[in-house]
Amino acid sequence: MFTSVAILRIYELGYIDVFDPVNKYAPEFVNLDDVTIYDLLKFRVNIGTDKRIDSAKTKEEAEAILFSTHKREGLLTNAYTDIGAMILRYVVEKATGVSFVEFVNSEIFKKANMIDTYLNVPSEKLDRVANENYSSIVKSDGTIITRYDNIPGTVHDAKALAIGHEFGIAPGHAGFFSTKDDLINFANALIKGKIISNDLVLTMSD
Repeated sequence: MFTSVAILRIYELGYIDVFDPVNKYAPEFVNLDDVTIYDLLKFRVNIGTDKRIDSAKTKEEAEAILFSTHKREGLLTNAYTDIGAMILRYVVEKATGVSFVEFVNSEIFKKANMIDTYLNVPSEKLDRVANENYSSIVKSDGTIITRYDNIPGTVHDAKALAIGHEFGIAPGHAGFFSTKDDLINFANALIKGKIISNDLVLTMSD
């Protein structure tokens, strides 16, 4: 959700046109010349990679796999994918010239008075992080993966880890830790037009 709002903010600032192809701003995505930012915001294109991003051994390899994202042919049954948000993070960084973390800190978190939201939780606050162990993921083949070794404050999303969360890289689709109070502040700031204009907030319902 932070990525989508960040995209709307840079659109409002005049850095991008959401109807432009993704690779106008992030040319690394060579296969997405007919996929627009708006397409990704609305999850209306079926995209994917030939290799799993979380199979990479290094963040450079993970990034190379992400850059290979392409449209998938065939009937569109469910276009939801976190890869779109991962791509849009690059659009934010390329258009603004700053890291995604820096941008959301200044343009979202500070404006919304979100004082307890972090990509990497400070050590003195780790005891407050909810335990994410014992949660299970059911894979497409029916097998179930249950984590028992997750360290509090460490993102459990495998793609986020592969892209470089531990190095302070926000992957765009996961990785931030927050609190209910901060998310209430975020919602209120959106409603009051403190982050993006009220007109743009209304477009989110589209």
